[in-house]
Order: sequence, then C-alpha cells, then structure tokens
Amino acid sequence: AQSPTTMKGLCHLLPAIVAVVFSLVLATLAADDLVTATCQDSVACADVDTGRYPTWEDAPTSAEEFGHDNPEEICRLPIISLRKWEAGKFWRYDQPFLVTNVTDDWPAMQNFAKREFLRRYPDVVVGMGSSRELGQTGPDDAGDALKKTTIEDYVLNVMHDPEQDKYVFDRKLNIPDGLVEDCQPYPQPLRWFREDPLGVLGSNLTPNKLWKDHLALTIGRDQQGLTFHRHNAALNIVLFGKKRW
Repeated sequence: AQSPTTMKGLCHLLPAIVAVVFSLVLATLAADDLVTATCQDSVACADVDTGRYPTWEDAPTSAEEFGHDNPEEICRLPIISLRKWEAGKFWRYDQPFLVTNVTDDWPAMQNFAKREFLRRYPDVVVGMGSSRELGQTGPDDAGDALKKTTIEDYVLNVMHDPEQDKYVFDRKLNIPDGLVEDCQPYPQPLRWFREDPLGVLGSNLTPNKLWKDHLALTIGRDQQGLTFHRHNAALNIVLFGKKRW
C-alpha cells in the first residue's frame, strides 16, 4: 500500500466496516434535503431497521484471530498526529504514514453510526462488487461488474449474507451534501483544495501529488476489502471498524 492512512487503532488491524477515501478525482455533489434530527431522539429512530446487528460493532469480528499487542515500531510505518501531519506537510514525502485524530471533530462519528446512517442516507445509490472485481478494475472502471443498490439494501440484505461476496467501494455514487459535510473539517492538503481549488489546479504539483477533495465510500463486513492494488496519493480514513495494514 502506498498511500497515507488515517486510523484510530494501530498497525495489524481488522478490515474497515465503514470508511471514506479521499483521492485524486473530483466527485460530483448532488443537492439533497438534510436531516437535522439525530438518533439521539428515540422517536426519530423508532422505525429505522438496522437488520440483525443493531450497531456496526455488534457484527462478527476476527479480533482474536488477528489481534496482537505488538509495540508501535513493529508496524514499520510512522504514526503521527494530525497536528504533526499538517505542520510538517508530510504529504510531500514519498512514503505512507498512519495519522491519528483526523476524525475527532467530524459529525460523521455520530451521523455514520449505523442507525443514524441508515436513517439519513438509506436511498443513496452505490455500486457493489466482489473484492477481486474492485481490486482488479477499480470502482471507476468496473462498469457492468458493479451492481447498483442502495445503502439500505446493501446493509440489510447483502453485507452479512455469506452467499454474497459484495463490497461497496463507490466513487460515482450520488453523494448528498450532508454526507460530505459529515466529513469536515478536511485534513490538509485536502482542505487547501476545498478553500482554493483554482490555486491548487494552477500550482506546479505533479499529477500524482495533486490532492483534491474527491470522496469515495466503502462499506464491508469483517475480513472484506480490496485485493492488492496501487494508486496515487490518497487518505484512507476509517470511521467504524478497523483496517488491517
């Protein structure tokens, strides 16, 4: 893997359940009605079906199989805080980093909790495919290999079905404004593009270092993920679950 990664845990991790990926292509944002009430209000969420597992954390995990107590240096990757990442402009280095604290102030930490996520974004259309399909072709080029579904249908009917090896990794989804705003504030250098896109596009950065505020969404069950692949610089930010590195 050759891209900086953000996480909450350390090195040898479980696959992500819900994550967002910022990379090098602009997403088209569609206006959508924002939901203002939250699932802190039991009345607001009384009719939200979360399926067989009430929360992301209630789903089966392989923590005992893959967990360990190795010290940080065993990871063989620098682990730095968001403050250090931005102050040192570490995105200029040609090596991966593990960056902590990126999501501390993100509304997504509440709004992407399973019940609230399904209440806010049930009808968002996403593409899903097998890990092999997505890993070999990428979500932009998979074409007919990606089957279209909604977030609600995937989470309730596909995500934990052992007969279906389907994983959501979609950067062409019709992203509602609210979903994007849930992932603020962006870390640098993504924030630079959001604040001054013309300045970034007019800079002398090479294409592989031209960071933009593209958003992709990934959702999968335990031990799912992409097969080995490579791409230009990106931030992979885990919101719920853990990512094996």
